[in-house]
Amino acid sequence: MVFAIILFVLLLGYYGIVKGEEDSLKAFFIIIGIVVVLWGIGTLFKDNNGLDDEDYEKIRIYEENHKDDGKDTREQGEILWQKMKN
Repeated sequence: MVFAIILFVLLLGYYGIVKGEEDSLKAFFIIIGIVVVLWGIGTLFKDNNGLDDEDYEKIRIYEENHKDDGKDTREQGEILWQKMKN
């Protein structure tokens, strides 16, 4: 999809600049302008969900420390099951 959009914009630019088609050139500049404005707005208001680098580091450390928690759950369940049987 992205490739098709890029190809479309390049074709409009080619026909607008090389061939001298005025409508294609206008459409080319309009599309480029919209992309630049949207990119600029996205860059200005990028907030990373309200998290800064310290928060991401805390999350990474927490995930590293707790990544093995699920592995022992089955063994603990089997031990509890055996205790309940007896």
